[in-house]
Amino acid sequence: GTDNNWTIPVTGLVSGAANTVVVTAVDSSIRANKSTLNYAITLDPTMLDTIGPTITPVSGPSSGTTVATPSVDIIVSVSDPGEVDSVYWMKNNGTKKMMTHVAGKTGQYSLNETLTEGKIDTLTLVAVDKASRHNQTKLTITINYSEPRYSVSYNGNKNTEGTVPNDAGTYVEGATVTVLAPASSLVRTGYSFAGWNTTADGTGTVRDAGSTFKIGNQNVTLYAQWKMASYSVMYNG
Repeated sequence: GTDNNWTIPVTGLVSGAANTVVVTAVDSSIRANKSTLNYAITLDPTMLDTIGPTITPVSGPSSGTTVATPSVDIIVSVSDPGEVDSVYWMKNNGTKKMMTHVAGKTGQYSLNETLTEGKIDTLTLVAVDKASRHNQTKLTITINYSEPRYSVSYNGNKNTEGTVPNDAGTYVEGATVTVLAPASSLVRTGYSFAGWNTTADGTGTVRDAGSTFKIGNQNVTLYAQWKMASYSVMYNG
């Protein structure tokens, strides 16, 4: 440089640390008076990085899926040229929860969440990189948890008159069901009503009216059971 304007090229800056640069100016007097000016320069190669990490689903339900169990596990792969700083998720924009590294899988993160029955939940996954801008990428997954429900129906099993009960309800697995009595007198000519059974031939489980049982993971049909009418023979001398 000349006169009042000088250009100072600075090279060899170290990334991630404060680099100290000292500029010294000396005049042309016999004393060679000088002054110094100190600079602290930080090199951040990520300043121009405006792109967030890449999130790739690995396993778990995809967005728009309906699931039959309340607990879901999701694994994603997250990558970024400038390294990943953190990965977290939120359910319905609630509390942030950090995803955990999958053991033995580089760049993979997992979460476990409990869904709300009968509601579409939104899981928002957020990955943040280590750039000075802390660029973010979001992956939104909507999941509908609908627990399977099962019905209980009644079969007159060859009845000739009367009406079988009508249970209009549906039950989730493990729910308690109360066995209903016939809505009107259930009749089969030549027989008397003897309760309900889980099989038509009576080899299944007996279910008496008013009793309860736990429903399993399938619909239940209860069959009317019939006892053949008997008659006596008498002799009169």
